[in-house]
Amino acid sequence: MRGDRLGGALPLVLLVGLGAAGGLVAWPVLTHNGHPVRPWLVVALCVTGGAVAAAVRVLTVHVPAPGNAPTRLAYRALTDRERGGVARQARYLDSGIESADRFDLRVRPQLIRLADHALRRRHGVDLRSQPDQARELLGDSLWQVIRTPPTTPPPRRQLAEWVSRLEAL
Repeated sequence: MRGDRLGGALPLVLLVGLGAAGGLVAWPVLTHNGHPVRPWLVVALCVTGGAVAAAVRVLTVHVPAPGNAPTRLAYRALTDRERGGVARQARYLDSGIESADRFDLRVRPQLIRLADHALRRRHGVDLRSQPDQARELLGDSLWQVIRTPPTTPPPRRQLAEWVSRLEAL
């Protein structure tokens, strides 16, 4: 503990010593050129330099070396993208059920992609080459929206039923 205190004071002592040495060197130079220099002024400059050095030392933040990096990383909130874009998808679906055109452009392609993936992965059924098995597994309502675009946007309840059906596959 005592070594830490001496190690922290050593730069301050060196700085004050260098200031005093600089003052002693500057004194003869200034007096040689005809400038009157008083000894108390040199002492005041050394003390002021020491006080500034001490203030800088106290007020600065110690940054550990890269090898001594803390093991625990600081917590930060995950972005929507890192969470899988759930909030983005929710906004996308909300805006997709406003009109039939938006539903056809935004929501329907996602439903088709999800249905195709679920059918292939869980049942080994291809949506395009095995339509009869796909229709049986998806149900008539979901099959109809996948095959032909609707003329009116479906209500939220219907969309929720389709998503539940896909999750249940």
